[in-house]
Amino acid sequence: MDKKWLSLFTMMDGMDLLETQTAIIDQDGYIIAVNKAWKKFNQENGGVMSTAGTGVNYLNVLEQSEAEAAKKQIKQVLEGQSAYNEYAYTCHSPKKERWYLMKVMPMKKEGQIYGALIQHDNITEKELYKREAAEILESMTDAFYSIDEQLNITYLNSGAASLLKKQKHELLGKNILNLFPEALDTEWYWHYKNVLKTKKTAHFEAYYSTLSTWFESYVYPQKNGGLSVYFKDIRERKKAESQLRRAAYFDELTNLPNRRFFIEHLSNTIELKQKTETKCAVLFMDLDGFKNVNDTLGHDVGDRLLQEVAVRLRSQAEPDHFVGRFGGDEFLIVYKGKVSGQNILQFAEDILTAVKKPIVIEKYSPFSITASIGISLFPGDGETADDLLRKADMAMYQAKKQKGDCSFLFRNELHQHLERRLYIEENLKHAAENDDIFFVYQPQVDARTNKIIGFEVLSRWNSDKLGWISPEEFIHVAEETGLISNLTEKMIQRSFAFIDCLRSSYGFDGFLSVNLSSKLLTNAMFMQEFKKLVQQWNFPKGTIEIEITESVPLFSSANMFKHLEQMRQEGICVAIDDFGTGYSALSYLHDFPLDKIKVDKQFIDQIQISERGEALLSSILHLANSLDLIVIAEGVETEKQRNWLVEKGCYRIQGYYYYKPLQEKEILKLFDIK
Repeated sequence: MDKKWLSLFTMMDGMDLLETQTAIIDQDGYIIAVNKAWKKFNQENGGVMSTAGTGVNYLNVLEQSEAEAAKKQIKQVLEGQSAYNEYAYTCHSPKKERWYLMKVMPMKKEGQIYGALIQHDNITEKELYKREAAEILESMTDAFYSIDEQLNITYLNSGAASLLKKQKHELLGKNILNLFPEALDTEWYWHYKNVLKTKKTAHFEAYYSTLSTWFESYVYPQKNGGLSVYFKDIRERKKAESQLRRAAYFDELTNLPNRRFFIEHLSNTIELKQKTETKCAVLFMDLDGFKNVNDTLGHDVGDRLLQEVAVRLRSQAEPDHFVGRFGGDEFLIVYKGKVSGQNILQFAEDILTAVKKPIVIEKYSPFSITASIGISLFPGDGETADDLLRKADMAMYQAKKQKGDCSFLFRNELHQHLERRLYIEENLKHAAENDDIFFVYQPQVDARTNKIIGFEVLSRWNSDKLGWISPEEFIHVAEETGLISNLTEKMIQRSFAFIDCLRSSYGFDGFLSVNLSSKLLTNAMFMQEFKKLVQQWNFPKGTIEIEITESVPLFSSANMFKHLEQMRQEGICVAIDDFGTGYSALSYLHDFPLDKIKVDKQFIDQIQISERGEALLSSILHLANSLDLIVIAEGVETEKQRNWLVEKGCYRIQGYYYYKPLQEKEILKLFDIK
């Protein structure tokens, strides 16, 4: 016997230890040896060893079984065309599905092929797992494909084919760069290459312009060196994110950048200007009397007005300017052109001219509105967005003080004013809570009897740092910061308690006059609480009085008119303070819910100084009497003024001639003496 076959037979016992079905054939295809697993499989499946045992030509068996593909794989190995071949095939029994993998390896002696080793592995479990995995991948909502190291697609599910807008057969086995050449050197390409190199997972989002789609991708390395790629279309999410970003950065009403976006842009502009050592400016614009438009024409018209102003600002701005809405009726512009005081002021003037052109809104007569603009410069007025905005804001308020319709360039001398305002703003709440803000009462006297008939309660603040701060100053800040409600409530509670003390202890039967901000007068909830407090203290009708300062909102607010009429129905009197200094109209004196007018001190000062002034004051007194309004003369300081007023029939006097504003202890002492 040939030595090569002799050595082979000595291996038979070792072959029987293998669980895999194993056979050895010679170069012509005849079976030389089989192991026990081969025999067992043949018997269990109804075969006989005469068709698959030793001495049988296995190639002929395969040919008769129409297994030409398997026969071809074996012949390639026997003829030296392949060093190793695999072939997967089905071998289903009546009871179950089965899959096998045939492996063919050459048998060599001194470099010459003399036969082949054939093994049939049962891969049913692996195949079922693969099929189950394929079903799972196919049912996934995410698209999936796998690629080898050369970026050839080895598998893909229907979701992937759908998102890539191709049929499966057009993609399977193809190189991804041949299918999508524009993907070379894109984010996908470099992520794939990096995962293949580092074996680390990648997660990224990118826009693929060829398919006009945003994709989110997860890329995982495979053990065999390829990649598994899960991806999905995120266009809707990106659209939602874009909408959210627009909502976060743009004003819905005007479509201008909002406060947040403006501040970010200004900060970036400052950073760039610092690097290039160039200048820019901030313009802070506030509409004059915008509240009057809302109160008289309604908020819908107010919104249309804001939209029109936004359009006009855009039309005036240069392409490199940045226009935004800060909130309410406030607008902002970053000016980036040639920055000089003269250029900026001319630009501001052009804006003011554009804003005050007549505005036409359906169903309404054309009307106009003016604006006030404050300007700060970088780097002279500050090197942060906050600095420039604060100073432009301060300059804008200076423009408002000049009756509006003008611009004001921030100047260094405004620093002290700015610091003072900031101190008031930051310390106002603490001062109110800790009684640093306290209340005094100025008596009103009947000049015929020299008897005190009432008190006006006034706020006072003596600051440790700034000294005495005028009520006009800190009340204005309280209105802007929203503290006016708390401050006024505290004043009402304290003054009501004090007047009740005077009534119960001294029999005082006069009235108390309380100053209310126009913002509170339009606040239905506050006015309802005020009415409840009057009722709780059980004050007689006519002994509590609301004082309001003459102003445009006073005569244009329907809400204020309604609230004051309700107060009068409850027995609460209404008085106009500083009468003659504001925007009074005779028709309003006739129609407005009013009981008293307080003539301003500037008219009292004309007594025995100016005949014309006396004539005007006489006319005011006559007008009030004819309308059955009670008149109080404010700021009376001399006996001559007092006597002149008494002669004209004005007996109610308030001023230093009788009393300065008094603290509670001073009033109690005064009543004790009397």
